[in-house]
Amino acid sequence: MSKTQRRTDFPRAVHRVGEGALIEVLPRSVVKTDGTTLAVIGVNLGQAPVPDRRYVADVGTVTYANETVKMMFGQQKISSDSLRSLLVIYMSPLATRQFVESVDRMQNPSIEDIAKKLGLQREELNRIEHEPDQTVAFASNMIASAFSGRECCLDFYHASSFSMATAATSKKLAVDPVVRVDIRTSLAIALVEEMRKLEQNFPPEETGGKHL
Repeated sequence: MSKTQRRTDFPRAVHRVGEGALIEVLPRSVVKTDGTTLAVIGVNLGQAPVPDRRYVADVGTVTYANETVKMMFGQQKISSDSLRSLLVIYMSPLATRQFVESVDRMQNPSIEDIAKKLGLQREELNRIEHEPDQTVAFASNMIASAFSGRECCLDFYHASSFSMATAATSKKLAVDPVVRVDIRTSLAIALVEEMRKLEQNFPPEETGGKHL
């Protein structure tokens, strides 16, 4: 007498509850300089919800160590230059490179055009050596940026490895809105310039998505 075997089918692309809002991705191919073809995905963060968390920063800096980029934003105390609070954003070299590329693609105006028109002076980044009691850290691998005169808005998002794994087959990516940071345009430009310098130390990357 044969036994009936129970079969369980698991869907190939499952979006887990709590991973974030679903946005469409655009798979495409990019031909590299060596002639090989690389599969990438395009992500339109304009479809993603605005982060609920908000932070306005007086100072900022960016560092790179152990294959991790840290963007740091601080609020200064009214009575001194010491920090009242600190926000730390952990990013991979790939995510950082993609953000710099998205800023470099800005045209009419570019950030260089904005700086020239407004007469913005190059801003020196602060060295943050001491953590205030109010310090919080988040992970992010996508940034949506907008510039309006002397004001800049950075919306940080994160797509988990689970979400990335299902994006190619489902054509959708779950992104978690992390935090919105409001800073001066001059500070944002200084951060991007520092990221360009740090890129020289990044490992080569072969895969990943691109922001549209």
